[in-house]
Amino acid sequence: MTDQQTPPSPAEQQKMLEEAKQKFDAAKSQMDRSAGKARDAWNAKIQTLRKEVEEASVILADASAKRDESEAIKDTPAGLEVNARASLVAEIYLQLGRMKEREIAVYQECVTIIDNLGPLDVEPPPAVPRFPSVADDLAYLEARARFHTITLTYHWLRNRLGLEVILRATGNEPAVTGNEVWETEVTQRAETLRNAMQGDKDFMILAGKLGSELNESRALLEWGRGSLRTLGQLPEGPRRKALDDTDWAKVNGALQVVLDAPERSKTFPALEKSFDLG
Repeated sequence: MTDQQTPPSPAEQQKMLEEAKQKFDAAKSQMDRSAGKARDAWNAKIQTLRKEVEEASVILADASAKRDESEAIKDTPAGLEVNARASLVAEIYLQLGRMKEREIAVYQECVTIIDNLGPLDVEPPPAVPRFPSVADDLAYLEARARFHTITLTYHWLRNRLGLEVILRATGNEPAVTGNEVWETEVTQRAETLRNAMQGDKDFMILAGKLGSELNESRALLEWGRGSLRTLGQLPEGPRRKALDDTDWAKVNGALQVVLDAPERSKTFPALEKSFDLG
């Protein structure tokens, strides 16, 4: 014989319903608070990004003006250098501005989704919204790839003498060749650096490691620049696939190697001298 449960009395049923409603109201209140916090965080980020876009626009305008002014003197070494650097800085801040504008657009869409959430106490319950992510935004990903590659190009240009000396002194292939004056300077400095390495094992290890990392960074720079030349011609699907390549993250790592090279060279005076005319 099985036990039969006694059904709850009307008073007990009422109490159960009230408790369930209290739990639902608490959960809804928590969700409302969470949504409010998310909205406030996104709006705050949007305001910060708008200021950063304005700052990038100012630097872009200044670099563009310097680039245009230097067009008339590009036939001189000094003028060519100014024009090349200004052109790269202008492109860097153009892409940086595009990245931030895409972030703004994505966060604004998230705020709109929050604002348009319907009532929760309906049947069936509303579907959980899917918020967009900057990491999935194709325009952002392309701008980021261009930003990192062009920034790496700029800093390689800016420090090319020191980087070239280290590459050659550590047995790597030259990255930059120049006129007779350039080649003489680089060759002499590389020879001096090689001689210093012979008498100091720690120095040889440090310089060799840095040379190897710079050689890899040079290869990544060449890959990135080559990829960018065709990236804009690809349809959306192949372009997204191309931007999924893990080597784009390595380009960013290569940028850090080049940025850190002058500071790392300060450990040994013979290496630091490679960058005194960079």
